[in-house]
Amino acid sequence: MKEVDCCDYCVPKPAMGQACTAYAVMLLSSGPSSPLGPAATAAALQRYAAVQAIKPQQRGPTWAALVAASSGIGLSVAASSSSSSQGMRRRMLLTARRAQVVNLSQALRRKTKEKMEKQMKEASPKNFELNDFDDRDGFYEDDQEENDSEEEDSEGQGDEITAKKLNGSFRYERIRNSYKLKQIWVPPVVTTQVEETPEFIDPEEVIFGQRLPFAELGIKDPRLLEALAKLGFMDSTRVQAACIPQILDKDRRAVVVSAETGSGKTLAYLAPAFELILQMGPRPRDCPHPAVMIMVPGLELGIQVSMVASQLAKAIKGSREISVFNARRSWPNKVPDVLVCTPRAAAEGLQPCQSEDEIARRVALERIRGTEMVVFDEADLLFDAGSHASDVRSVLTAIFASVPSASRQVLPEAQVYYEGGMDAQLLDMRELTWQPVKAFSNADGTFNCRLLEQRRWKKWVKRRYLRGPGIGLLVENGPRCVAICATLPSYTKSCYTKGKNAYVPNYDLLLEGKGSPDYLLKRWFPNAVRIQSEWVHRRHPSIIAQEWIYIDGETKEPFKLNLQERINTTLKLLKEQGPDVRTLLFAGNPDSCIKIEKALQDEHMECVALHAGVPFTERIEGLKKFGMGQVSLLVCTDIAARGLDLPICEHVIQVEFAKNSVAHLHRIGRAARAAKKAKSTALWGRTDVSLRNTIMQADQMGLTGEVLTRTGNRPRMRRTRKKQRQQLEMHDDIRARARMARYRTQ
Repeated sequence: MKEVDCCDYCVPKPAMGQACTAYAVMLLSSGPSSPLGPAATAAALQRYAAVQAIKPQQRGPTWAALVAASSGIGLSVAASSSSSSQGMRRRMLLTARRAQVVNLSQALRRKTKEKMEKQMKEASPKNFELNDFDDRDGFYEDDQEENDSEEEDSEGQGDEITAKKLNGSFRYERIRNSYKLKQIWVPPVVTTQVEETPEFIDPEEVIFGQRLPFAELGIKDPRLLEALAKLGFMDSTRVQAACIPQILDKDRRAVVVSAETGSGKTLAYLAPAFELILQMGPRPRDCPHPAVMIMVPGLELGIQVSMVASQLAKAIKGSREISVFNARRSWPNKVPDVLVCTPRAAAEGLQPCQSEDEIARRVALERIRGTEMVVFDEADLLFDAGSHASDVRSVLTAIFASVPSASRQVLPEAQVYYEGGMDAQLLDMRELTWQPVKAFSNADGTFNCRLLEQRRWKKWVKRRYLRGPGIGLLVENGPRCVAICATLPSYTKSCYTKGKNAYVPNYDLLLEGKGSPDYLLKRWFPNAVRIQSEWVHRRHPSIIAQEWIYIDGETKEPFKLNLQERINTTLKLLKEQGPDVRTLLFAGNPDSCIKIEKALQDEHMECVALHAGVPFTERIEGLKKFGMGQVSLLVCTDIAARGLDLPICEHVIQVEFAKNSVAHLHRIGRAARAAKKAKSTALWGRTDVSLRNTIMQADQMGLTGEVLTRTGNRPRMRRTRKKQRQQLEMHDDIRARARMARYRTQ
């Protein structure tokens, strides 16, 4: 027989003594042919009796393990005495070991539960913070030092926050894939929190900057300057001052613009578009292609852009008449100068470029080949793998198939050696102004720039932030491409900001940004000029107050949304502010919008609706009523979150919180137009904890890839990775289709 010492792993030190002495020797069979005898059976029974003699106060998981082991030996003894078969003995031994594991697991759970109950009585609520709460898995992060530091930072802020405290409580839950339990302190929740914009931030200074006149930006036609002044556009905003000169540049480089909402991006591409049309002269009546094609993701946004373009076209005096048309479903029979269309309408006219019929293929390519300028409004949504994916794929295939395969022309300025450096202009990302510099090229394609006004150097500047003769090197073939958006996620800084691996790069988190909208635009337009405001992906400076109201009684698993409480809170807010404040109410789906409408009607509050359950004509009529001030409340879904210019709006209430940071930014952006001050209110509950914490704490609301913790964000990251993979596949597929169409046509 073998002697096995079990003190190290079976018996705890408080229970060592008689039980350890009686159970220190475990009888095991030394060979398959030596069965246990009566003496071994008697010894096993003695050990079992010794284990049972342990006092109840000393019993724990180890005691249960000893009992299980003793029972196992009893089973093995019975097997050995009843049969001499080795197979039977082995099966009985295996059954005994399984029983040991089950009994030990149950004992561990009981021991952990007792320990949890003891800790609950001694724990203090001050050791836990709501921001570290994992709403999905039900436990907090194990970083006590981080919690203590956050508690110290939060001291003294009680006077700035109007709060109503709820009673905190303890609870415990099982950790996923484990039998262990984790203590959870559900802290008192701040039901109302108000964030105010600092007084030193001036929204007008942020949006307009130097207020440069359009004549200094390259708009030379006096008819267009007069029309802009007639419509009230006397000076330019920061974004317009940065975009217009580059769009009109002779190197025809693409321009990618990302700036905050309400900064004048629509006029930033319409003004140079009309300048190019006036320079082209009259077009033939049967011209198959438009001079400018503007692609928008939604019908309502298309109506708005076409209205602004029509007003600008009517204000231009002279013999040159500029036609504007909004195509909603199909390609127009008579092609106008300015075509505003949805991806569905553009794809209907350009999709035959991939046809097997040579005549249909050539006709489709002629519809885009002579176009001077193509604009992608809300480019991050158009290049996203969403509902527009197949239509955008057809449009991009036609655009790149229409580009001639001939070599690009080298700019004459790029063939000259400048001993003292090239005269160029560098984009100041903070002020969005072009600064004169002397540029010296490096071997890796970057430039060292000497700023003439500040007398200092800026090294390793990428070509995308420079403009001037010789910087672009080549004249781009095809139309001038402009991509405009208010959000442009990159996800390049993939890391966690809390926990053991805080700020350690994790490239598997969001695929290192590959497949994101920012990555795709770099692949589609590698030589593009990038213009990005410092306020992008941040709370808008015109939002002077942002209020967060907590809604109790909601759970994430199973999903439970307390919509009635949210509606009651919204009605209370509307009654407090009065009927004269123009307010947008955002909901997550049409069903919620209908319930909100009924509640408003019961309170005798007039409103209009904008969601998928309302016919298109009624949507447009509702927008007109709200824009003219006839109705003060607009109930809508995310259909109204993209691009709509509603300067009359003063307050945005998210009755149902946004699903991601992009939707949140676009929603509150409806109330911040042209530096007009407004207010935002968000109703949030337990289902929105992780997203709210990301919006309030992560850099650029997490759109650069920084995530607070893994827990609570895993489903969102999984959906993002899946979408980015689809976008990468779509990019490669479009490239291949465009090459084949160009090869078969030219």
